[in-house]
Formats: sequence, C-alpha cells, structure tokens
Amino acid sequence: MTEDSSQRFLFEHSDVRGDIVQIRSSYRDMVARHDYPSIVQQLLGEFVVAGLLLGSTIKFKGRLILQVRSEGQIPLLMVEISHSNTFRGIARVYEQVDSEDFGELFKAGTLVVTVDPDQGERYQSLVPLEGGSLASCLMHYFNQSEQLATWLMLTSDDIGAAGFLLQQLPQQLEKSDKDRDLNWQHVRILGESLKVEELRTLSVEQILNRLYHDQPVRLMPEQPVAYLCTCSKERMASALVSLGEVEVEELFKGTKEVELTCEFCNQQYSFDRASISSGSQ
Repeated sequence: MTEDSSQRFLFEHSDVRGDIVQIRSSYRDMVARHDYPSIVQQLLGEFVVAGLLLGSTIKFKGRLILQVRSEGQIPLLMVEISHSNTFRGIARVYEQVDSEDFGELFKAGTLVVTVDPDQGERYQSLVPLEGGSLASCLMHYFNQSEQLATWLMLTSDDIGAAGFLLQQLPQQLEKSDKDRDLNWQHVRILGESLKVEELRTLSVEQILNRLYHDQPVRLMPEQPVAYLCTCSKERMASALVSLGEVEVEELFKGTKEVELTCEFCNQQYSFDRASISSGSQ
C-alpha cells in the first residue's frame, strides 16, 4: 500500500467516476515545518486532499489553489496543488485556537478556488463556507456550478489525510434518466457506508472491494503525490527587488545581509547587496 497516492476509477456500466487520495509521509513533511495546533494541521490535510481531488476533475497544466480568508480563529488557510500532484500549504492563526467548530474557525469566510494555468488566463470561483465542513461546501459548489452530482468524504488526523470523491459524468452510457439517477444513488449510498478509519487505512483495492464487489470497476494506474515547496533563492531575490529601491535600502540599514524565510516551508535565504543587484538584472 503506497503511502502517498491518488487513484482514479470508473464504473464500467455507469456514468460515474471516482478518485481516492491518501497521503501520509508527505502530509507529515508539510505540517512538521510549523507549530500548528492539531485542528489546524487536520484542516490543512483536508484542504490538500480536497485540492488533489478537485485537480483530478479538470484538465490543466499549472496550479490549483484553495484559499480561505476569514474573520475567525484561522484568518488564512491556503494550499497549492500542481498538475503533477505536488502540493504545499500554509495557515495563519491567532494565538488562541480553542474551537473545533468549522464555522467558528472560518467565521464569515469565503473559499476561493483558483485555477492558474501555465498558459492562458486564470479563473476563480467563490465558494461560501456553509454546511459545517469543507466537504459540504465543495459538494454544494459542484452541484451548483458544475451541475454534476458530486459526493465527497474528507478525513485527516495526526498521521495522515485521505479523501474519496464520487462524481456523475455527462450522460453517455446510461440512456434512461431514471436508471441514471438510481445508479447514482446506489453508488453514493454505498460510498457513504465507508468509515473514515477504513478510508485512512485500507488500500484503494480493498476499499473498492468492500463497497462495490458486485459491480465492474476499472481502476486506473496509481499516481504518486508529494510535498514540494516551489520557493528558491532566485524567487526570493525577485520578491526583494519588487519591493523597490527605497524599501530595499531600508532593509539593509545597519546590516550587510538580509534574511528572508519562506512562509510555506520555513527555508531561510540570505542576501547581500551584491546578490540583490545581480538579481535585478
């Protein structure tokens, strides 16, 4: 059983697809770089697997970003997912995070889903944070904007995170609307019978056999998932240069070196005046 992977599957005789994401070591790599409260770590895990699942529903080359800004105890949470299934994430929290209620943590918050392709224009969707969980918010988003029935299960703990997506495809195999609706309800109800502990610990093959042993399911090749921060000294230098000459001079007052830290991975980069000058050329 692979520690970090995403795997898609199709029902042979139904217009339904699915995807299961399970991350363990990569998830721990991400949260180990910050001293987040347990509930914040868990929410980051849910957002990462949600982003990986969303990325599997669209074809893009670039980044998919899930970002929440709120007036709650977590004013910012953001994850970035690449088309190659790498991810990174960050949260900003107040000193006191004493709630486990989704609505309190993200009070008056909005989720922004951004697809930022390497070529072409980026586009964004706003998702109200309603329903008491990230899964509920995203199911509402899919059902409203994509008009494709979608069901999600997300789970995360101190060890890892996992997600399970079922989604109707455009009508093709099922000619009868009645049969299409009945098949969807059947597949979804069986999916809902899965326990979160099973989603975390069983392999994809075991999960599908547990739920759909009486239906032909085609399992696609497993795709690896990895934690990867995209920061670099060159990018940090460009960020410094973009501040402008006056601001850079202020930073160097009384010191020969300026140190910057990546908010995502806590990697530190040191710059002297010469390195900034060369970075601006």
